Amino acid sequence: MVVVTYLERHFKALANPDATEKPIIDLVQFLRDFRVQHENVSMCSKMADDSYTGPIWLEILKGARGLLSTELGRLDGGILDTFILEELKESGFSESEL
Repeated sequence: MVVVTYLERHFKALANPDATEKPIIDLVQFLRDFRVQHENVSMCSKMADDSYTGPIWLEILKGARGLLSTELGRLDGGILDTFILEELKESGFSESEL
């Protein structure tokens, strides 16, 4: 009997996502890519320092976190939540703002 762990399922979903998993993966990747690109080209060192784009990005991050309580397929919500919290920290926002 082969036992597949939650971590193996999660990484299989990342490598070859199905129709349920792909939008979630794309969303969290968008949040990271947008933050990195914005911080590289803007005059603000952190997303939280941008009084216009920062709050919009934060709302999308909040929405992404809310979606973790929906169907995620093989993705692990705890791992995705950790990723979201890391993005929050990297962006310069605090957990109290989430």
